[in-house]
Amino acid sequence: MFQQFLKHWHGLPEQILDIPDVLARLEGLPLPAQLWEQAVLPARIQRYRPGMIDTLFMQGQWLWLKLNAKPPSPGKRPTGTHKRTAITLIQRQHLAAWRYGRTPDISDSCLTGPAHKLLAVLCDQGACFRFELQTETGLLAAEMAQGLAELVNLGLISCDSFQGLRNIIGKPRYPDDQGRWFALKSAPDTPTQRFDSALHRAKALLWRYGVVFRTLLDKEPLAPSWRNLLYALRRLEAAGEIHSGRFVQGQAGEQFALPEAARLLAAMPRSAHSQSATTANNTDPEQIPGICLDFTHSAMPKKLGILK
Repeated sequence: MFQQFLKHWHGLPEQILDIPDVLARLEGLPLPAQLWEQAVLPARIQRYRPGMIDTLFMQGQWLWLKLNAKPPSPGKRPTGTHKRTAITLIQRQHLAAWRYGRTPDISDSCLTGPAHKLLAVLCDQGACFRFELQTETGLLAAEMAQGLAELVNLGLISCDSFQGLRNIIGKPRYPDDQGRWFALKSAPDTPTQRFDSALHRAKALLWRYGVVFRTLLDKEPLAPSWRNLLYALRRLEAAGEIHSGRFVQGQAGEQFALPEAARLLAAMPRSAHSQSATTANNTDPEQIPGICLDFTHSAMPKKLGILK
């Protein structure tokens, strides 16, 4: 089964990957906010507990945000962030690549009063702690919580601590230890940025699945078009970073794999029953419904087929 390969690729069930490698395989994947620490990270990181990833965020290496935000419908009140809000983790240095083409077009009229005040302060003064925002805006604690949750849900702000997200989805274990809130910048719309965005997203998909083919894009709401992705993948192949070939049976079109993924596929046993079983939430990237893999012991693995 392809899921069996993905379990090994994601370090399951042995939990052999370190935290940066775990996050790298999940970069750019929108998942319900509560699911990150409820299921996905505990399945990959030994003895996971809240706070283990906070250092990477506070050091500026990683960032959480809502990438697929849309403005509220006319006449409807903006909603706040909740446990099911799709939150994405990305490396902060790649923010422009992920925000390209997905910067929300939100007018001031879409915002409530508290949200408007908070966003104005963050745009004017830069990153602020919660107590600084309260001082500058004069908002009550409940209004602060409402405004921050609304701006996160609209994809306009984030916080340099994961605790900020925990607090607004209902887990305020350390309400005063949230780091600084900041407004997210728009990505430049240039031909260079367009290619850089497609190139980085192609690399993210390769890290996530090891092998990339068109069917996988159905599970990736933030993936670029196959046409743009194909151009980036061919450039990576020309640079010698990945291989192309017929890795997966029953899939039309070109397929690409990282060298280490191709080796792992070739080394896996033919029978999926020889592998230990693990469980995962059905939104986890290691769950690909309807796809199975038949392995061989040849230099290149046999290909994927779709189950009817």
